[in-house]
Amino acid sequence: IFDENDWNERSTIHSNVYFKSKVEEEKVAWELKKKATKNWEMSALLGSVLLGPSKHPRPSKGSYGYMTAFLSGIFKYGPNMILGWTDVNDFARLHVLAMQHEKVFER
Repeated sequence: IFDENDWNERSTIHSNVYFKSKVEEEKVAWELKKKATKNWEMSALLGSVLLGPSKHPRPSKGSYGYMTAFLSGIFKYGPNMILGWTDVNDFARLHVLAMQHEKVFER
């Protein structure tokens, strides 16, 4: 079981660099919050694979590219594959709710 004290320590710049970058981004955000001269609330939201309408006229990267590759059969995952799929519109609503809530949770 994982909780807010756990971090992804297995990803590296040589293996799963995208996941490594997500961890490093969040760590930097928390450090900036600690060093801030004003006290402010912050929550970290992780949407995993975000899917939904693209704002780009020719989307090709990110989750759209991942989903296109997945559906075209490029990835050969077994039947026990588990991914967290998140609708981009739902994730946007979550951001708004987090900003409107009096007490936000850190991690």
